[in-house]
Amino acid sequence: MRMRFAPYSAAAGLNASQIESRVLDVLKSFEKVDPGKLSTSASFSNDLGLDSLDAVEVVMAIEEEFGIEIPDAEADAISTVQQGTIRCRLHTPNHLTRFSFHCSDRIHQQDA
Repeated sequence: MRMRFAPYSAAAGLNASQIESRVLDVLKSFEKVDPGKLSTSASFSNDLGLDSLDAVEVVMAIEEEFGIEIPDAEADAISTVQQGTIRCRLHTPNHLTRFSFHCSDRIHQQDA
């Protein structure tokens, strides 16, 4: 039997609600953010009272939380919690590792 491996990460398989929850947790850690006003549709400036520098810090904290890098042009356009969550989902490779893990299972089953 020949073994073939597909990439796999222990953090694989974060679903949308897990990513959203972690983004919300990142925002809760900011002193300026009132947790009572925090929701997925909250605007950084209008609802949470964050200025542009605060928004940059939020994006950097999201990047650090997920170990990703959001390109500057995309990061500058993030102005709501939902946009931050969507960008995080697009740039987090976990959705690929879940697929690779399942492909790896199939490969091993076919070789057996």
